Amino acid sequence: MYELTLADKVWNRACMGPEYASMPGDSALEAMIHFHSIAMNGGALHAIGCWSSDELEAIKNGYRYFGIEEISELIATAQAALQNGVHEEVLEETLDREYAASVPDDATLAQAFEAHYESNPESYAPFAQD
Repeated sequence: MYELTLADKVWNRACMGPEYASMPGDSALEAMIHFHSIAMNGGALHAIGCWSSDELEAIKNGYRYFGIEEISELIATAQAALQNGVHEEVLEETLDREYAASVPDDATLAQAFEAHYESNPESYAPFAQD
């Protein structure tokens, strides 16, 4: 039977929501996971529309935290385009294509997180050793 690693437990905790994110790494992971979940299900434009400007700042910071700057830039560009009245259908296609090119699957995020966690475990709230 597979036994969860500490990294698995941190990931699972981040999936439970922002109220469980007490450390910088946890907050960044939670924001990134939740944006990704909506983007993969409803598209990147839809995901951008689900959060306030402050929440989107946290999401952009989350992607940057894990070295996925291109998604942070993609969100910022989309925010500016929406403010300038760009046609949403055109923007939606572009966003989805660019998001998928940078983050083709969940494993992309998991690998970025696991690499960061391995070298920066102090950035995440600890778990008691079983």
